[in-house]
Amino acid sequence: MGLFKETFMESDDFNTPQASFDTVPADAILLEQDDPTIILTVEVCVKHPHNTTIKLDSMIELFVQFSEDLSEKIFVVSYELLKNDVPIRRMLPETEFGVAGQLVIHKSFPNLTFIDSSPASGTNTYQIRLERESEFEVDVNQIAVLSGALNATVIQNQS
Repeated sequence: MGLFKETFMESDDFNTPQASFDTVPADAILLEQDDPTIILTVEVCVKHPHNTTIKLDSMIELFVQFSEDLSEKIFVVSYELLKNDVPIRRMLPETEFGVAGQLVIHKSFPNLTFIDSSPASGTNTYQIRLERESEFEVDVNQIAVLSGALNATVIQNQS
């Protein structure tokens, strides 16, 4: 968090080392079905909101373990960016895998980028929230977050 007069950056990230490709690492964040989970948080203090723009970039990597060797494998995880507990951007990418015999996959989600051109004065809290959407799942045993990052680049506009 900062009150700099020039461009600065705040970030939150994690990376879970993985000993085996086939098992969920102990430090990974497990996503339970239909349970929204905050995985990353960045706080940015804004002194002059009319002269400030905040560019947010995020990414996540998932570990997905399927329960059986079926040909159809589907999972959906909603990916939301929140500002002060209010959703401001949401992605709902559906991922299908039709490869028989593949029981574990790693999936990097597309980067989520957002420009906040109207931050509030004071502390703005940005968070990434994931939710495993069980109503769309086919043959999924576990989903865990292996790594993620949320970066806030704060630009003090000259006026």
